[in-house]
Amino acid sequence: MSIWSGILVASLYAIWNHAYFSLKSEKTNGFAVVMLIMGIPNLLIGIVDLLGLWGGSPDLTKGVSFLIFGISCFCIALTIILRNHLDSNEEGDL
Repeated sequence: MSIWSGILVASLYAIWNHAYFSLKSEKTNGFAVVMLIMGIPNLLIGIVDLLGLWGGSPDLTKGVSFLIFGISCFCIALTIILRNHLDSNEEGDL
């Protein structure tokens, strides 16, 4: 869990400071949408597995794995979208 959180924080910090990859809004908006498409179902599957709603007992190992991946994708996508939005506002103010 500590390795996952460290990688997530480092990734978000790098994206926020434009150090992760070239943030061109045309390309990264599509990537953010793909990350949301991957993240939201994984979040839902993780929650369903943790609660045991598929029928049967809750599966903690599988549920936590899906939940971690979903949270990671969702956070990265939202960071990219917010960074692009803030950058477009700064360019408009110039």
